[in-house]
Amino acid sequence: TLNLGVRWDYNGAPDEKWNRMNRGFDSNVASPIASQISAANLALYPNLKDLKGGIQFVGVGGNSRLAAKNDLNNIQGRFGAAFQANDKTVIRGGYGLYYLNPNNNFLQFAGFSNNTPLVNSLDGGRTVLPNLYQNPYPSGIGLPTGSSLGNATFAGRNNNWFNPNFVTPKFHSFSFGIQRQVSRSANLEVNYVGSRSTDLNNERAFNIPTAAFRKQCNPLEGGTVAFCDALVTNPFKGVEAFRGTTYFTADTISRYNMNRPFPQFTGDMLEQGRNGGMMWYNSMQVNYNQRVAGGLMLLTNYTLSKTVERFGYTDPFNNVQQQGLYFNDRPHFFKLTGIYELPFGKGKKFASGANGLMQKVVGGWEVTSFYTNASGEPNDLPGNVIQLKNPAVSNVDWKANQVRGWSPCVARMFNDGSVSMQPFS
Repeated sequence: TLNLGVRWDYNGAPDEKWNRMNRGFDSNVASPIASQISAANLALYPNLKDLKGGIQFVGVGGNSRLAAKNDLNNIQGRFGAAFQANDKTVIRGGYGLYYLNPNNNFLQFAGFSNNTPLVNSLDGGRTVLPNLYQNPYPSGIGLPTGSSLGNATFAGRNNNWFNPNFVTPKFHSFSFGIQRQVSRSANLEVNYVGSRSTDLNNERAFNIPTAAFRKQCNPLEGGTVAFCDALVTNPFKGVEAFRGTTYFTADTISRYNMNRPFPQFTGDMLEQGRNGGMMWYNSMQVNYNQRVAGGLMLLTNYTLSKTVERFGYTDPFNNVQQQGLYFNDRPHFFKLTGIYELPFGKGKKFASGANGLMQKVVGGWEVTSFYTNASGEPNDLPGNVIQLKNPAVSNVDWKANQVRGWSPCVARMFNDGSVSMQPFS
């Protein structure tokens, strides 16, 4: 038996009636901020003469009204085959391509929303500012600028952006197995089931210095944190594009921020929708079903599997992605289910003559019970934990006053037996 199928999905990128959305980030466009920097500061930072980078907007400068391009080729082929080798053995296999619905990271609104913080004290809340209630915002309310500032939008601030060339993630599913009738009332089935997910929605810090610069700041690479934290002259002070931000009034900014590829923006500016994520799943699945006399059926399943993901970045400076076990990977999973048909109703031991309403009341009842035993999940550690040693440690003395690796956390153990789980610093 051969089954063939095809499916086409359309996942449209969002648009907004009034074009109040962003469409990616142009890292090569000239920034108008360069012309607003003083000659003295340009002499101090010559690279700012060629300052580049700017948030883009839908429907502006020839851009589409959509947040990203439309992915129109989501054609999904599927096929399955079953072959009866003999009267007790069947061989089955199949493959299917699926497309996964993306999340709403498409939606970015830099320039179309703003907030004005209320400053009620200049000494940590000990003294309330005078006239606070009469004039809580003496500098006025910050209004959204929309796209009017062009490539100077959100200067002095941080904002994520979505890849306008994003494509819909794919999921490839495939299987092959053999089913065998081992007795009159039992069958055994052994299957390989796997999948590959590609082009998954991924993200990476975009506005970060080079790996060579990071090396000067990272103690693990021989650098010092103080090098990055050192304050240098702020070339953006008084530049109108930065009004309402600390860059507009501060005399200094950190050396780290000045060495960002786009120093006019303060944060890492996550690039979302990178299509760089992947996931691998492989499994052996064994099913044994036994029909026992008296209306009792036993269903057993054992699955040996492994799921590996590639998502996020262990080292965005060197473009190294994180890859490891999926957070809920469980290599061993055993299930036993018992189903017992109660002996009531038509054709059963009790009330065998029931029919009509009586049959509906007393007949067709079942009792089900199940047992499950599975491996534990990997520890899902916070991103700021640094693994010091090989985590495969089996002889931990929990009463020792020392630092040890633990699956793969870093634990500090004290003489009183207490344990402190904390990131290394």
